[in-house]
Formats: sequence, C-alpha cells, structure tokens
Amino acid sequence: MTHGDKVVLVDDNWPPNMEASYDHWPKKGPAYVVRDVFVGTNMDALTMDMRREDCLAITLIGVVNPKPPYVGAHERGFAARRFRKIEEKSVVKSEAVSASI
Repeated sequence: MTHGDKVVLVDDNWPPNMEASYDHWPKKGPAYVVRDVFVGTNMDALTMDMRREDCLAITLIGVVNPKPPYVGAHERGFAARRFRKIEEKSVVKSEAVSASI
C-alpha cells in the first residue's frame, strides 16, 4: 500500500485496548484514500509487559486522530492488514475489449 491508494476496511474487529487511543474509526463499506504509510505498533500484540510488535500502518484521508502525547509522535494509524486495496480497472482496457468483440 502506498500514499493515494484507494482501500476498503475488511477487518473491524478492534482490540479493546485501542478504544482510548482514537477519536475516529474507519467503517466497513466506504472507500478511503491512504494519506500516509509508516511503521507502527501492532496494538493487538501489546501485552501487560508492553512487548511490542511493529507493523505497516496507514492513515486515511477524512479519518484524523490525535497524536500520542510524547515529543515527535506520529498520528496513530491503523494496521494496513485490516484493509484491502481497491484495484481500479482501466477504462481504456474495457473499451479495447468492447472494440474487439
């Protein structure tokens, strides 16, 4: 996934420990556009002893959340694995197929 990709949410089974960290959530159904891609912390993997597991994270246009309260923090994103990229079919390809029939 890269900046500008269109995506849809396919996994909205959020862990309970994430609720306090976000103000806004994506929903299943609508298409979103990726605003940023970065290495984030997989909140599913956090345990009481604070072991962490990094994952590919994304932020979305129209879904803005606060930054964590420490210096240099990046806005909290969502695990990219929860989204599926929307593959757009080329209009030129479909016109070429129609012309050949």
